[in-house]
Amino acid sequence: MRRAESPPAKVAARSRWGRWPRVALFAGGAAYAWFAAGSRPFSTGGDAATAGAFALMAVLAAVVRVTDTQAVSRPPPAKGRLLAWVVAVACMVGWELATLFAGNSHLFPTASDLYNAAASSRLAKSVVFYLWLLLGWGLFGR
Repeated sequence: MRRAESPPAKVAARSRWGRWPRVALFAGGAAYAWFAAGSRPFSTGGDAATAGAFALMAVLAAVVRVTDTQAVSRPPPAKGRLLAWVVAVACMVGWELATLFAGNSHLFPTASDLYNAAASSRLAKSVVFYLWLLLGWGLFGR
């Protein structure tokens, strides 16, 4: 009786981007988040900081995508993954609309109310901004 052979182990492709450029990227993101957290919301400086983050993420995602030639090509995402995002966005929009029409922001806070309470200090605001940058990198930088 012949023993079944196991399939060959897949070796993860190493990126051209070593460890130190990634560390510098994440440290730079933390410094940028601290800078952006110092601006007033909906001011010219705050809008510029947010737009700068979008532009920086777009450039970095393009550079990584073009220069990372050793990366393993991934299959397109499963439909279930897209459905999960659609459900998450629909729940968030539904929550915002429900709390908007409920009227009492103390009993039914909106996401903006929760953010304002959480980001009362510059440190907390910079942590939230940094997490937002990481979310953007996770969604678009891969």
